[in-house]
Amino acid sequence: MPIKDTIVAAKEEFTESYELAVNEFVDNAKELEENNNSNQVIVALGALVVADYWLQDLAIESAINQYMFRIDSVLDDLRFFGNIDESRLLAFRLANENLIRNYSVSLGDKVKLSVIRGISAGQDASAIKNLVLRDYFLRSTSISTFVQTQIADYTNLVTQSLAETAPEDTKYVFINPIDSRTRNICTKIVSFGPMTRKEVERNFPGAFADRGGPNCRGYWDVATNQDEELVSDAKREFSDLKKRYKQKGRSLSIKTQKQYFDKRNNG
Repeated sequence: MPIKDTIVAAKEEFTESYELAVNEFVDNAKELEENNNSNQVIVALGALVVADYWLQDLAIESAINQYMFRIDSVLDDLRFFGNIDESRLLAFRLANENLIRNYSVSLGDKVKLSVIRGISAGQDASAIKNLVLRDYFLRSTSISTFVQTQIADYTNLVTQSLAETAPEDTKYVFINPIDSRTRNICTKIVSFGPMTRKEVERNFPGAFADRGGPNCRGYWDVATNQDEELVSDAKREFSDLKKRYKQKGRSLSIKTQKQYFDKRNNG
């Protein structure tokens, strides 16, 4: 499966598991309230150990395992064009596993607090579910963005490591979805097509590591895996973008994350 499809599958699977867990959490809390007063339910929820209930009973542990399966499948689909130490790959994997586990437990704690708020306010199950999913950090879109970003970041870490021993003339392409959520900087990078690392640094300072900035869904890949259709879409979109800015009499200023912070730090 192409890596970009792996990323989409991972975010859809994890988000679906999360939404099911939220629904079951709320339903269980409301069932508990049927035989107890709200204060007793709130006290019970306050003492609830999320690491046990959220991960095990609500199957988020299975979602974590499926996420790690997707992480591992990246290596099956990534072309190894340089050398990388096995211990480094294991370190990357462990770091990602720790991150997704800690993130998942944090989600469980935030969901628990939102459920407590809903019970305290006397809300029904539907209202509490809406209360949970209105929270910016607990929205399904936020969960999806996190998963996409982390797998793209893992892919980019491996590519960066392989690039350390690759010939200087090795060319890379930036793989990033071109849609309504795509940043202008990402569209522009994709539109450039194949570039060496020196060309990347000259045209987009810092982008080989930073990509498009925080929560970026993109990653670098060796140019032999170039998606011609993606590059064409990016060129067309970036051309349209420049026209829209020109029609409005505005200047299109696009900076990498490094350029943005360098300018800010230098006044």
